[in-house]
Amino acid sequence: NFNNKLSTQVDADENLEITFYRSENLFKREPSLRDVSDYLYEYASCSEKIFYSEKDPYKSSDKNFQARLSAYGIYPHPLLSQDGAGQYEEVYSAVVLSYLGNTEVIPFLLSSDTLEYDLTLRLEHLITQRARTVQIVQGGNLAPENSYAVPLLEHNGFTVAKTFLPSEASETLLPFTDFINVPLIVFGSENFSKKDTKALEKFILNGGRAFIASSPLSVNESDWKITEGEGFFERMLFTFGIYYENKIVSDTDSLKILFSSETNAMQKESFLYPLWPVIPEQKNAPEGMTLFWPSCMTLDEDVASIVDFTVEPYLTTSKTSWLTQKKDGELKTNPFFVQKEYEPGTQKGPFTVAAAVKKDRQIRAIVFSSPLSLVKNSALYSQNSAPDLRTASFLCDSVMTLSGYSDFVELKNNRVKVNKTVLKLSKHYAETAVLVSALIILINLSLGSVGFVYKKRLFK
Repeated sequence: NFNNKLSTQVDADENLEITFYRSENLFKREPSLRDVSDYLYEYASCSEKIFYSEKDPYKSSDKNFQARLSAYGIYPHPLLSQDGAGQYEEVYSAVVLSYLGNTEVIPFLLSSDTLEYDLTLRLEHLITQRARTVQIVQGGNLAPENSYAVPLLEHNGFTVAKTFLPSEASETLLPFTDFINVPLIVFGSENFSKKDTKALEKFILNGGRAFIASSPLSVNESDWKITEGEGFFERMLFTFGIYYENKIVSDTDSLKILFSSETNAMQKESFLYPLWPVIPEQKNAPEGMTLFWPSCMTLDEDVASIVDFTVEPYLTTSKTSWLTQKKDGELKTNPFFVQKEYEPGTQKGPFTVAAAVKKDRQIRAIVFSSPLSLVKNSALYSQNSAPDLRTASFLCDSVMTLSGYSDFVELKNNRVKVNKTVLKLSKHYAETAVLVSALIILINLSLGSVGFVYKKRLFK
């Protein structure tokens, strides 16, 4: 319905062209691309103003054809060939939308999982020409360049502009306060001065929108030692009814990490690290999420109402989580000595680890208490070889929501739920099929045994 509404906005005198560039050998090899083709065909059939075609770049008679595709940002991707020789072949699988002389591109895809979302996002931009811009300020020791969030934002059509703290500003270094109509991402808060903190507070009160990744606790990544900040950034958050507790949320449902053994450096030990909890699937994290040393928040709606705002939980941990307490005056983070499970008398979850600050029911700020989750690659510590993109996806969804694209986020997340349901059903049917097959085998064996006994008695 959302796509149909957009397609009706296509100019009556102009056509929207959708072209699926795919290599024939990849199309034959990947059955999921048939779903992409079928969906695009059905999509185009909804309107007479949409024209759909498919092309194989390797079969074009135009020698400059591939060069023109590269101008769109479309390049062939290496794929291991199936001949068993260990060779790679280069393949295409991209979608281009063209309208009124402008183009939008999905540079590579292998399934239709997020195709509806990707198409809708790009079609909206083609029709409305509404710019998507977000500014990002490095407020601590975490470099945004090390996050998967930046390329993910760019993939979703955002221009990411780097701005600076007011205390760092100059003629060439523009402060974030100059762009109150552009959503802001705050990457860490350790470097915020009192002046910077006051400026951020004013930015939000005056209508600015911000995603704030901050924590009252700083972690030295070389020795994992935790120190507490000066506190004035956290005191600014009090204005919006957000109180940080200088405690880390832990959970038995956590990331399993690999570490060198303390007794033998050549050996690896694998165990759960409770200070890196995995939060459950929920509305704003439909696939769950791994957090790194998250701090706990307490929310006070009465305080937020003083400035005519409201505050509510945005992400919460599981019921099995607990708050790690200080021991000998400090928070222990050594994986070999941390508290491994809930102890009686310890405060138990769920706990708020992200909060939404609202004005007139519109989200003005999202405060996230695990900034390290945005830059840390869990694959470096775990048995998983692929990077975990869930926190980057959460930041991207948050920016989309702050930018007025909450419908798009809902569309994407609903698709995630559908895919999970299909997987669960597939698993259920597979298990049922196995059970039925087993029963058939048992019945056949039983009948065979009865027949054998009967024959044995008959010919006795």
